[in-house]
Amino acid sequence: MFGQGRVWMVLLVCGVSAAASAIALPEGVPGSEGQVADALLETRVRASLLEHLRKDAIGIEVGALGSRVWLRGTVERRATEELAEQVALAVPGVRRVVNRIAVGPRPDSPGTPVARGVEDAELELADGLLELRVKARLLEHVGLDAFSVEVEATEGVVSLAGKVPDPIRRRLVLDVARSTRGVHRIVDLLRVSS
Repeated sequence: MFGQGRVWMVLLVCGVSAAASAIALPEGVPGSEGQVADALLETRVRASLLEHLRKDAIGIEVGALGSRVWLRGTVERRATEELAEQVALAVPGVRRVVNRIAVGPRPDSPGTPVARGVEDAELELADGLLELRVKARLLEHVGLDAFSVEVEATEGVVSLAGKVPDPIRRRLVLDVARSTRGVHRIVDLLRVSS
């Protein structure tokens, strides 16, 4: 049982981290404005859920296509399920929400190894939220080139890695990240494509 709890914790923490990096495409994969718009909307909805629902949002997955957003996962209370849908609908650009969130017991009930892990995961929630904010702003201001920038955050320190096409775009990425609320310091690991 402990092994399963440990696996669930790893998945839970990875889910929070994935929320921040789910929009990154592998280098060399062509994108489109539609992909940028969908990724930006998905990122905004994830960030809004994390801001409003805090740890209750950890078990909610988000997908976006056009102005439609899908929510799925498990929450403990019907009120949280309904609130998640309302929070998603309040995000600019969302016209329809397909709510596939189930209500039931979560594997992170108090006293389990996973519950203790969730406490640790909550500490990483702020970092994941900051990563989402930076990535969303990069998508808004940089467009397709944001897909090649990896964003990592730890206690307000944000590292940016990846390739950008030119020095001007590099400066723009750095400026946008620096001006994001919650960023205290930038670690610049960006490279300019040759």
